[in-house]
Amino acid sequence: MENSALPDDLVALLREGTAPLEIRRFAARGLLPLDPDSSLRALLVVVEDPDSETAAMALETLRSAPPDRLAAFVRRGDPQEAELDALARLTDDPFVLEEVVRSRVTGDETLLFLARTATGRPQEALIANQARLLARPALVAALLENPALTPEGRRLLSELNEEFFEKKARRLHSEAESAAAADGAIRLECRQTSFQSCQQAAAARSQRAFLRSAPRCRCPRTTATAGGAA
Repeated sequence: MENSALPDDLVALLREGTAPLEIRRFAARGLLPLDPDSSLRALLVVVEDPDSETAAMALETLRSAPPDRLAAFVRRGDPQEAELDALARLTDDPFVLEEVVRSRVTGDETLLFLARTATGRPQEALIANQARLLARPALVAALLENPALTPEGRRLLSELNEEFFEKKARRLHSEAESAAAADGAIRLECRQTSFQSCQQAAAARSQRAFLRSAPRCRCPRTTATAGGAA
């Protein structure tokens, strides 16, 4: 092949699905005129090639790649989320998977897959990433479902559950109960106030009715006469 094509052009051609079979086969064997990182990007594209022979060839090339090369790509190659997901599912080297776990680019779905399946160093790295676990509690549940979870890992996750999730749940429950009690007190006070107002209104109506029905006093006026003193 000629070396005139730019790396980005070749990788973009593969991603668009418009590359000829010959170029895809070269990519599957790692023979495109690309730098190591771009060659690996091309390989990760054709590992899912619709041509089964090309895809199988790419998978074989990927699994024979030195782990150091894959780990370096994850650390310094500016990988995309989809590329990290492919590495997580297609390789089993613990050092590579540990780098995938530590990458900020790695998506939640990839981490969920690793939480359910990873062992050793990748599992330890994921448990140690408390910020990610707190942001996505489903990761904790997935780790606890992992049959290869170590006793130490289970202990650390139980402590994390107790310290952050269960305490938070209890606090929220307590706050909800306090809010409900305060709301009940306010409603009771409103009912009592309303009852008192009704009593006062009834008393006022009774008083007006009594005044209307009571006979008026017709006492004779006392008049002073001049001759009374005599």
